[in-house]
Amino acid sequence: MERCPARSDPVLWRDEQVNVAALHKRSRTWRVFAASSLLIAAFVTLDQHQDPPRSAQTEQIAAIPLHVEQHAAFSAALGPFTLTGAWRLVSDDAAFNSLSGLAMLPDGQMLAVSDRGYRIIMPAPGKTGATRIMETRIGDGRMFAIRDLEAVTVDARTGTYWIGIENLNGIARFEAGSITAPFVQPMAMAGWAKNRGPETLLRLQDGRFVVVSEERLPCRKDEFAALLFTGDPMERPEITRFTLHMPESYRPVDAAQLADGRILVLGRSFGLLKGFATIIAIADPGAIAANSIVQTKLLARLNSGPLTDNYEGIAVQQAADGGTIVWLVSDDNLAQFIQQTFLLQLHLEPGAP
Repeated sequence: MERCPARSDPVLWRDEQVNVAALHKRSRTWRVFAASSLLIAAFVTLDQHQDPPRSAQTEQIAAIPLHVEQHAAFSAALGPFTLTGAWRLVSDDAAFNSLSGLAMLPDGQMLAVSDRGYRIIMPAPGKTGATRIMETRIGDGRMFAIRDLEAVTVDARTGTYWIGIENLNGIARFEAGSITAPFVQPMAMAGWAKNRGPETLLRLQDGRFVVVSEERLPCRKDEFAALLFTGDPMERPEITRFTLHMPESYRPVDAAQLADGRILVLGRSFGLLKGFATIIAIADPGAIAANSIVQTKLLARLNSGPLTDNYEGIAVQQAADGGTIVWLVSDDNLAQFIQQTFLLQLHLEPGAP
């Protein structure tokens, strides 16, 4: 019989933190072992001076517009949202794929992260600006190249951003313009599955952070382990554990905060017969308390017609009419023959929903 742990199960809810020092120790041991082979050492000795992170200022990403009026069935299920733009993003650069998180920088540029380990800065469709595709590295001294970036969130005032790293159950912080980052692995996330870890990472307007696992809690198909940090995860803040309840067992994959403080949560499901399906739900962060269950309310579905795909990133901007522009990006999973990198622009009227 499956064991259904109590909400205070220490495997899920240890609140101490460790930093990347333990990873460095293991890496140094491996590098010594590998030093007998120059070929192997070239891969495991990741020195930032010898092998700087990739940064391609001249890369181009094309946004191919799609005709919104041709997707009436898709738009009909969007509830309070209106589909105002749709594009297919393409690039000749093989590093541009598998986008799994999205945020807006203070200058209006888009910041995406990929589960192949790249940070992508690009202008929104119709805007100008340099495009950069950068490898991601963490740690002090010798740097680790990392993969499986699943979420990104930005301080709208400073441009500092934080990335959730799924395979390490960790969080890295990048200052605006930096090429490497400090890194922590909160012990409260240590029990999360390596491939369903911090899928959602959101810095709230008041400086607190919300982190949500994509792994369903045992015996609770609609509930997901979540944490509230009282401040920057790098600074060892207090951590409050809570549970996020999702509609219809959709997994939470990203989140963005509206100007009024409420949180839009992007949810995803997949079935062999139906393929990918996506929802947008909304939650009140004021409901977060120790061991609480925070409910989400279903607002919209994105599961009809050719624009249906594996949406994993959501970001928001203030609209000129006082409403909200909501951006969604899909992850093509390196399967461009059946999936695409879509970028959608939705509009939410003032006061809605």
